[in-house]
Amino acid sequence: MLFFQGSSTCDKLSSVSASMVVPRGVIKSEWSCGSPDLCGTAAESSSVTLKCISGVIKSIDFASFGTPEGTCASGFNISSCNSPNSMNVVSNACVGKASCTVEASNDVFGGDPCYNVLKHLSVIASGCDSSLLFSQSASIPVGSTTTVVSPTFGATNVTVCNDNEEGHPFQIISTMPFISHTTVH
Repeated sequence: MLFFQGSSTCDKLSSVSASMVVPRGVIKSEWSCGSPDLCGTAAESSSVTLKCISGVIKSIDFASFGTPEGTCASGFNISSCNSPNSMNVVSNACVGKASCTVEASNDVFGGDPCYNVLKHLSVIASGCDSSLLFSQSASIPVGSTTTVVSPTFGATNVTVCNDNEEGHPFQIISTMPFISHTTVH
């Protein structure tokens, strides 16, 4: 992830999340303003991970396993298909922790809230002690290589974190006014 501190980057940006299925797996890229990873959506049978860079998750502001409507940028609304256990399950898994992962499945949420409907889990949390203004992440299938180019918007304090669970290295290719790094899997 790339984090930009000390500039008005969020005055110029909102957020984006995109994914694409390729022969080797799923490519996913996201960027957003504010503290990263305190909002997420996962399709049924996958997971949402919330993560603080520093501090802990203090509360779950929204959680719905079913067919919630909206985005992390605009906020979510509960629809007619919603597990009544959503807030409790996510709160129990996440509050007071630096990070948590919640699987979007009928088993985890105590049953199927709406049969024969493809469901997903959407979560918004708050907490974390952070002055981060911008974050960007990219994930690629094993055996793939990608280059991520990120604008710095004139920031002088840019931190690049290798937050790769498998520990695969990446190489910084260039700096100002753009940062580019290659993730090697």
